[in-house]
Order: sequence, then C-alpha cells, then structure tokens
Amino acid sequence: MASVALAESEANDRYFGIVCRKARLHVCIGMSFARVLDLTVAPVLRKLGLKARDLQAEDWRKINGERHESLTQCVGRAACVAGVEALLTPSACVKGGVNIACFPSNKAGNSEVFLHDEGGIKAMLRGRRP
Repeated sequence: MASVALAESEANDRYFGIVCRKARLHVCIGMSFARVLDLTVAPVLRKLGLKARDLQAEDWRKINGERHESLTQCVGRAACVAGVEALLTPSACVKGGVNIACFPSNKAGNSEVFLHDEGGIKAMLRGRRP
C-alpha cells in the first residue's frame, strides 16, 4: 500500500509540474472500521451503477479546475453523507493498487486509527525545527 500512496502523490506532483526532492515522511497507519464501502469489488460497483474504468480514467484535477465536482468526489461525498467510515477505491496509478479515503466524522465507537510505533514518530518530530 505504501508504494500506491507514493505513486499517487508523485502523479499529483507530475500533473501540476511540482518538482519534489523526494523528501517525504513515511508512516504506517493501522485501521479498523465497521462501515467500509469497497469500490474495488465488481458487485458493489454494479449495484451503484459505477464502472471501475470510469472511476480510474477520470481527470478529476481538470474537472475541479473547471469548478465542477468530479464523479469520484461525488461518490466520496455521497459515501460520507451516508455514514461510511472509509472508502476503498482502485488506484489510477498502480495496477491492482487500492486507495483508502477515511471520513473521521463518521468514526464508529469500535473503530480505530492508530500509528504504528507512535512513540518513535513523535520523538523524531520533536527533534525537528518548527
């Protein structure tokens, strides 16, 4: 999943012509949710009247630049309004890769999001200049 997140981030940089020195902080986040909408599963997409290729092929940045809401963002907004805690979507950058979008305002009582080695990450961040 880390390689998918990095590929998605680098695709965004390329799209906007951002020169990045590759200085990124990688952390491992654990998640456990009760209400997940998995858009990587064909029966779920069919039930919603969606096609994976349509979600992956959309140029959401261009659509946003034209001041319109993209299909993918519309689906995400609808999922959030419906009370979904997280949305799994196919990556447009990595074949077979999966993205996750979390909606913290919908977190159920038994769900959790946590950093692995949180103490180590905090110690490292304390050593950095603000």
